[in-house]
Amino acid sequence: MSNGQNLPSNLVLGEGESVTSSNEFKSNLLLFWLRTRVALTDRRVAAEWPNTTLLGLIPVGAQNMSVALSQIASTNTSTRFRPVKFILALILLLVGLGALAESPAGVVIILLGVAVGLRAFETSIAVTNTGGEKFDIEITPSARGNAQLLVADISAKVAERQD
Repeated sequence: MSNGQNLPSNLVLGEGESVTSSNEFKSNLLLFWLRTRVALTDRRVAAEWPNTTLLGLIPVGAQNMSVALSQIASTNTSTRFRPVKFILALILLLVGLGALAESPAGVVIILLGVAVGLRAFETSIAVTNTGGEKFDIEITPSARGNAQLLVADISAKVAERQD
């Protein structure tokens, strides 16, 4: 994790507030240029991540979050396997391979199958506030280790404020 770099664009520090850690994660393996930024200050957690739609391929806007440390009920990371996406990817790959000999459209179908297959594994950082609102911040599965370190830092800061 880095300090003071890769800050979310929505983060405006208050008087006397300082960034204790920040991190930047890839949001999507295919759209590698889309980034999720999370910053931990001595007062809050702020994050910015892209919205995606249409099989997780077309970026549309961004979501922002800023939660005071005193309002955080829990944080965690989770990794999920989506069998429906995986099965759809296998079907698209098989159809694409079958169509490859007859038409160049087979290549497009194969690429779509690969794209869907990469989205079958999902990792996220979850931040739940004391009001019960849960923010799921999707990141790539390869960033899970850094996400766990960030969640540990957030949990430690929350515990410090509650002492």
